[in-house]
Amino acid sequence: MSKPPEKSPWWIDPPTSQPTPPSGGIAEGGAQAESSIPGGGPPKTQTKSGPPIKIAPEPADKPGSPRASFLSVERLPTVTYFRKVFRERVYPLVVRLNAKPDEAGRALPQGAQVEVQPFVPGAMVWPQKQTLKGEEQVARFWVMPLARGKLRDGYVSLNTSEAKPQTIPIPVLVKTGRSWFFWLCVWLTVLLPVGMFIVRTLPTEKVVFQYTAIRPSPTTGDDMPMPFRGRKAVEAWLEDIHAAASAVPANERSVRQWLSLGLGKMKPYLADAYDAYEILLQENMLAEPIVLACMLFVTLVVGWLTGTKRRTVVGSPMRITGK
Repeated sequence: MSKPPEKSPWWIDPPTSQPTPPSGGIAEGGAQAESSIPGGGPPKTQTKSGPPIKIAPEPADKPGSPRASFLSVERLPTVTYFRKVFRERVYPLVVRLNAKPDEAGRALPQGAQVEVQPFVPGAMVWPQKQTLKGEEQVARFWVMPLARGKLRDGYVSLNTSEAKPQTIPIPVLVKTGRSWFFWLCVWLTVLLPVGMFIVRTLPTEKVVFQYTAIRPSPTTGDDMPMPFRGRKAVEAWLEDIHAAASAVPANERSVRQWLSLGLGKMKPYLADAYDAYEILLQENMLAEPIVLACMLFVTLVVGWLTGTKRRTVVGSPMRITGK
C-alpha cells in the first residue's frame, strides 16, 4: 500500500484566522482581504493605477518621407482614341492616368479625385464624364460621330481641385465609308482569277497581243505596215501613242493625250508586266492562285490605308494631392 501524503492540499486545510480589515479597506500587500473558501481558488489581487502618462504626438511627415509622397502623387494622362472613323458607328475612347515607375500600383491619395470629360463636337459621347479616385485610374467612353468631315475642336478635359484643368486635343476625321478604290480591289480579287481561268482556255491567237505599226522598210526605206506580236507589239503601240501625243502642243492636249504621254514613259514597266501575263497563260496550274494571292495582298493594303486609324495622345504630368 502506498503511503498517504504527509501534507494535505491547501483546499483541505482549515481556514486560518486573519485580522479582519475595516470595511472597504485594503489588506497588506495591496490586495483586498477575502475569506478563504474551500474550492474557491487562491485569493485574487488588485493592482493600483498610477498617474496618467502623456504620449507625445506623432511628428509631421517630412517632404521626402514615403508617407508624404503617398499623399501627393504624379500621373501622366494618356488618351487612346480613333482619329479616323466612319459615320454613325461607335468607337472607344480610353483615358489612363499612368504612374511613374517608383509609384506603380499605388492608388490615388485619399480624398483626391480627377474628373474626366471628353468634348467631341458633331458626335455623341457616353457617359458624358467620369470621376477617377482611389484604385480607379482608367476612364472608358464611347463615341459615335454624326457629322462628316474634320472635327478639329475635340478635346478631353482633366480637372482636379488643386490645379487648373488640363485639355488634351483629339481631332477626328469622319468618313461615310471606305473609298471606291477599296471596293474595286475587292471585285478584282474575285474577277481576275476567274478571268484568268477563262483566258487560259481560249486559243493563243486570241489572248496574245498583236499590233501592226507603220515602220520604214529595212530594204527600201519606205514606210510600210509591219506586224508585231507579244512584247514587241506592246512596245510599238506605246511608242506610237507617245509620239502622237507629243506632237500636240501642251495647251491643246486632252486628257487622253496626257494619259498617252504617261503610258509612253512607263513603257519598260508595262512591257515587263506583259511578259508576266504571258507566263501565266502557259499551262501552269498556279496561275489562278498566284493572281488571287496578289490581289488579296493589294486589297488588304488598300483596306488598311482606307480604314480606321487609332492614336494615343500623351498629356502633361499632373500632381494629385490628397486631403
